[in-house]
Amino acid sequence: MSYRFHVAKPTHGEEGGDIPLESALRDWWIAYPAPVSEVPYLDCGDVAKMVGSRSGEQGDYVVVDVRRKDHAGGHVRGSVQCPAQTFYDDLPSFYERFGEKKQVVFYCGSSHGRGPRCARWYQDYLNDKGDTKSQASVMRGGFKEWKERFGGNDALTDRDAE
Repeated sequence: MSYRFHVAKPTHGEEGGDIPLESALRDWWIAYPAPVSEVPYLDCGDVAKMVGSRSGEQGDYVVVDVRRKDHAGGHVRGSVQCPAQTFYDDLPSFYERFGEKKQVVFYCGSSHGRGPRCARWYQDYLNDKGDTKSQASVMRGGFKEWKERFGGNDALTDRDAE
C-alpha cells in the first residue's frame, strides 16, 4: 500500500489565497513560525576581533553564514555555512553541533533578513530548551559591510575558488 499526496498553495484570488504563489516561493520564511526572541547585534569590528584573535579560547564561538550561493564570493574566515532556507528544519542538528558555543553569530548579505531571522529562531530554540549557556547574535551590516572593511584581509576573509 502506498500513498501519494499532492499539495498546492492556492493562487491569488482562490479561497485562502491571500498570498500570490510567486510571493510564497520568494518569501520562503512564511512557511515557518515567526521568531519571537530579540537578539543583540555585534559590530563587524567586534566579530573581526573574535576571528582574528590568537589569544583566549577560540572554541567558544562560531560564525554562521546563512547565505546560499553568494557564500562563494567571500565569507568570514572560519564561518560555517547553513543556508537560511533550510535552517529552521535543521535546528535540532544545528543545536547538537553548536549548542556548546557561548556565542553564535549569524550573518547574511546585509543582515537585514536571513541573518536576524535565523539568529532569532536559534535563540527561540535555546529559550525553549532552557539553555542559557549559548546566545545568538547578528553581525551588523552582514557580509557587505564585512567585505568593505575586511575584504582585502586574508586573515579575516576567505574566498572559494570560482
